Amino acid sequence: MKKFLNTLFVTQPDVYMGLDEENVSLQKEKQKLAKMPLHNLESIVAFGYTGASPALMGYCADKNISIVFMTMTGRYLARVVGESRGNVVLRKKQYRISDSNLESAMAARNFLIGKVYNNKWVIERTIRDHPMRINEEELKAVSDNLSNIILESFSKYPARTWTTIQESIQPHQVKLGKKVNDLNRLIECCFKDRY
Repeated sequence: MKKFLNTLFVTQPDVYMGLDEENVSLQKEKQKLAKMPLHNLESIVAFGYTGASPALMGYCADKNISIVFMTMTGRYLARVVGESRGNVVLRKKQYRISDSNLESAMAARNFLIGKVYNNKWVIERTIRDHPMRINEEELKAVSDNLSNIILESFSKYPARTWTTIQESIQPHQVKLGKKVNDLNRLIECCFKDRY
């Protein structure tokens, strides 16, 4: 899962950005204005005709932190990004799937089931954490409805859907703990005769 970090906006004109150990250092007329650790940043957006040291650009490229240069009015000038790391075999498979309506629909269906499942657990957490602030009965009805949607999708293609969910859950089993066992019991109870 991608971790979303901060974006540093440099809006003052004539500010020079440099690298100071693992920090971005902002300087104006040889005076340090600010210093920010780069491990907290996802990107840097600089407005005006500021400069950036080659060391900073190289470090940011290595750490996949983009630097975007804009005019003071917000017109895009340039962007410095690191090396693109992609999986060619995966990309080819994705293109093949996108050419097939049936396979595309199956992939989309699995994404939607995952979103419905996540929404159900967000609602369940809200019921558990804030029972005094919400209409508990109404949210329980919504949660039950989401469970029914998930069960309907299982009933059409139970084995394939369960296999997809199991593969998705595998790396996160330690974090999910008891929820994985609950999900396994649900599948066994509801679909043991359909496999």
